[in-house]
Amino acid sequence: MCDHVTECSVSRQPVPEEVKNMRSKLTEQLKKRLKDCESNELYAQTTLLDPRFKKFRFTDNGKCEAVHTQLRKKVCTIRRPAAKTNTELPHTVVATASHSQSSLWRNSCMTVQKLTPCNPTAAAIVETDKYMHEPLLNRHENPLDWSCDRKCLYPRLYELMQRRLCIIPTS
Repeated sequence: MCDHVTECSVSRQPVPEEVKNMRSKLTEQLKKRLKDCESNELYAQTTLLDPRFKKFRFTDNGKCEAVHTQLRKKVCTIRRPAAKTNTELPHTVVATASHSQSSLWRNSCMTVQKLTPCNPTAAAIVETDKYMHEPLLNRHENPLDWSCDRKCLYPRLYELMQRRLCIIPTS
């Protein structure tokens, strides 16, 4: 609204004095209320986690990067329920390999197991980066529905989105 009034002023359209006063009061109150919301951890994380906004609504790139780093750390702390992990694999693999008595398969299975470690920190970082590279969601779409649809792709982010997206990022 403030931008529209400014555009009218620039285009030399007559702007009533009341509208000018309203614009200045509105701008003053917005600055007072929102101060530096990019420094507020909850608001900043909420903005970054909203697929309609992400990093594109930040005015300070340094603060955006800081929040992205905070978000990665936060996502790394989220533990998924233990499913069948790679640590259970060697026992099964060794037992199967010993039955067939083939050192070729035993070595192959051990190599695969070493190449694919289960690392929750790495998984969280990959998940966060993958999310950040997704295209922005249309502003008329529901970010909670979007996150629910992608719960399998972003399981850790989904849990955090459920807690953060209840905070109105445009407040």
